[in-house]
Formats: sequence, C-alpha cells, structure tokens
Amino acid sequence: MATTSSVILMLLAAFAVAGACAATFTVKNNCGFTVWPAATPVGGGRQLNSGQTWTFGVPAGTSSGRVWGRTGCSFKGNSGHCSTGDCGGALACTLSGQPPMTLAEFTIGGAQDFYDIAVIDGFNVGMAFSCSTGVGLVCRDANCPDAYHQPNDVKTHACNGNSNYQSTPSISSNGVPDHLLSSLPPRSLLHSQCPRSNLHHKNNCGYPVWPAATPIGGGRQLSPGQTWTLEIPPGTSSGRIWGRTGCTFNGDRGHCTSGDCAGALSCKLSGQPPLTLAEFTIGGTGGGGGANNDYYDISVIDGYNLPMDFSCSNGITIHCREPRCPEAYLYPADNSKNHGCRGNSNYKVTFCP
Repeated sequence: MATTSSVILMLLAAFAVAGACAATFTVKNNCGFTVWPAATPVGGGRQLNSGQTWTFGVPAGTSSGRVWGRTGCSFKGNSGHCSTGDCGGALACTLSGQPPMTLAEFTIGGAQDFYDIAVIDGFNVGMAFSCSTGVGLVCRDANCPDAYHQPNDVKTHACNGNSNYQSTPSISSNGVPDHLLSSLPPRSLLHSQCPRSNLHHKNNCGYPVWPAATPIGGGRQLSPGQTWTLEIPPGTSSGRIWGRTGCTFNGDRGHCTSGDCAGALSCKLSGQPPLTLAEFTIGGTGGGGGANNDYYDISVIDGYNLPMDFSCSNGITIHCREPRCPEAYLYPADNSKNHGCRGNSNYKVTFCP
C-alpha cells in the first residue's frame, strides 16, 4: 500500500568523478512495509524489507538512469507482479515501470552529474534523493514541489567535482523523525575511496542460476546471459561466491536443490553442499613485504555443482569444469591453489564458461 504522509524510500547517490570509477547508489527502505526497488539501465531490482539497504555501482557515462520503488509485489523466482511500478513482471527490471511511480532520474559522467525526482508518471511511494555534492530532494506526496510535474519543469540538479561537505537534515513526519538522509563526505573523499573491487557475475548456463555472495552481496536470480555486479570494499575477507541451482522462491523465501542458504534468496549464511565455491580476500596484507594484496581461489572441498571460471583483472583465470578440477582446492591444505592479485583489483565469476 502506498503512503502519502512521509518520505519513506531513501536514495543516496555518491557521485564520483566521471571516468574515475562508478558512482555508488545506496537505496534504503524506511517504509514500515516491503518495497521492491528497481533500477535501469544498471541495477535491475530486488526486494527490500523494512530497514534494509541495497547498494550498486553505476558506471561513468550512464545516461537516462531511473530508480523507483515497487509496491504490492508477489514473486516466484524472478517472475511475478507488482501493484505499482511493475516492469513486465520481472524482479530484476530491464524495462521501465508502469505508472503510478515516484521516479528518481540521473545521468552520470562528464564535468557534471545531473539528477531529479519526477512524478510525471504519478506518485506511489515517498522518496528522498541526495547527491554528496548537491541538494537533497524530498518528495512526500503527489504535489511535492521538488519534483518534475510536467516535462518542461526545471527541476534538474547538478553535482560538481570537489564540493564541500554536505549534511542533509532528516525529515520529520507526524512528529516522528525518519532520519532519512545521512551526511555524505565531500566528493574528493568519495573519489579517494573509489578503489573498490568490482565483482562481475555472468550466467553462461542455458538455465537460471541463483548466485550467492557473502559477506557482501546476498544473492539474486540470473537468467541465461544476465550479469550481476557487486562492489566489494577493501578489507573484505573470507568472501564466498557460489551458484545455486534448482531454486524456487516466493519473494525472499524458497529452496534450492544445491547451494541453498537456509531458504533465503539473499544469503547471509554459507550454502549447503554440494557447491563450487569462489573464495576471496580484498586488500589483505601479505607477501611483498606486507603490501596490500588480494587473494582468490576456487574450492570443491564442499563438492561441485556448477562449472565456473574465476578471474582477476591483474592475475590468472582459474578454471573448474569438473568435480576434481586440478586448479581448485580439493582438500584444506592444498595451498598451491591460492592466487594473489594486486590490491583492490576487479574480478569476474562466470558460470558455465
């Protein structure tokens, strides 16, 4: 059910210097009910329970970007229906949503980034949209003055490089502080933090795979040919990625034949064997006199369920196409199978390479 009484879906955009790295978008659901945010052309969509957040990267040069909240949804796997904002029945959207929907729009790149909120297509959920070097936009109802109401309105805002520290106060609705918008660091600080690792997943199988990632990422469905990109911050250790097969989900709950993580779509626990496992540590110390290094490997100690390639942008590609693949860990002391990469490199996991 939509609400018009408070700003309840938070969208923070940490815009980075164009060409240097991806902008980081953080979506938080401050509603008292579940929202299914969607993002195109990057991001897709997922379920956010009350209080949950979703972070994804948007490459420099992305134009005509859209983020919106969907309500009243019911999904089985990646297919279902939403009462508002539905995008052809998909959980991970590639099409625009159906009105009514409160819409955040953006273009990333060039000397400036541009962003706005629009209610031209109607209003379904309260929203705040903030750039680290610009103003915080607020839309609490269908008549919100910060939003586009018709195409020739002038409600677009810009973010410049190296701006000063921004602190946006929270909004209080009906006397209850929502604490929607957090203080963001200056753009120069965001730029210095950009050396995060991008971890790209691609499903080359001829059937759906449900990749899972811990401690960051959770999980989602990937249909054949689809990709999923995560940003992994420096210092992340004991990272794990695996593919789940034979899954059925209703919303965030369900079951997978292999790799199941206690029935959750977005995993917080390790998967149940058998599973082909990619393991990583980002920005760890070791080797080279204590220099920052990444480490990665494939393991079949917990069994094998999917062929997988795991590659680093500054290292080798590890191949695992069978249960006893020679490039993977077969037992815990098989330490020759651990590989190093320059700190905060980018990675790619391919299922069914």
